[in-house]
Amino acid sequence: MSPDFSQAVDPGAVRLTDLPITAGTNRIRVVITDQAGRRTELFLPLYSSIDLLAQGLWTFNLEGGAERQQYAIESNDYGPVFGSAAAGFGVSDRLTVRGYGAAADGYWMGALGTTFAIGNFLLAEATGMYSQGPEGDGWAWYGSVEHVSQRLNLFASYMHSSSGFRDLAGHFGYTVVTDQAIVSGGLNLDRFGTLNVAYVLQRELDGDQSSLLSGTYGIDLFDRQVHFSLSGYTELTEGDWGADVSLTFPLSRRA
Repeated sequence: MSPDFSQAVDPGAVRLTDLPITAGTNRIRVVITDQAGRRTELFLPLYSSIDLLAQGLWTFNLEGGAERQQYAIESNDYGPVFGSAAAGFGVSDRLTVRGYGAAADGYWMGALGTTFAIGNFLLAEATGMYSQGPEGDGWAWYGSVEHVSQRLNLFASYMHSSSGFRDLAGHFGYTVVTDQAIVSGGLNLDRFGTLNVAYVLQRELDGDQSSLLSGTYGIDLFDRQVHFSLSGYTELTEGDWGADVSLTFPLSRRA
């Protein structure tokens, strides 16, 4: 169901702001009624995303702290301190640029990227990263595209880094990933339910590789009083697999 919004406007150019739209591909229906009762109807395509900023809008974030070690094992065990900062700027309603930086003792990292709409169908992101630390220096890049609509959701991304690149987590000794690919899709079948599938490939610095294929199907039954869900996965490298079937239903109006 599409949300409705109405307001009185003054004569002249009309600017619509704060519309109750959803993320993804939207089709806005604008109906203007003048004082004589004449109606003018327009249909405007629009792609909306929380990753896009309005033109001229700034966002920023600052963080600082210390590495948490042996979480859930030791109390109050902290390591070296670090700091990070991120900022974004809306060049236009369809183009946003972002920057990120992080630093710790003997280490720093910087990233610069952009998010932009391709027509009214796709949202794309491209980011370049560079780091320098005790392990040397290195670079990485990330790219993604997505399409979101009421019927179909698609997403694909790929990240690659050189052997010397470390993000902040990698600098503190966590798993270093050199390649990661993600592809996912979702289909809304209305009263016949929803179907989602995803594939993830990850390759680590030490050469270990894993690839996972998963899927979920869900449907509401008996006037949405019962939700049936079937999900499963298979780890293509090792051959492991698993499945889950669930029914969700109320016991009463209050339980």
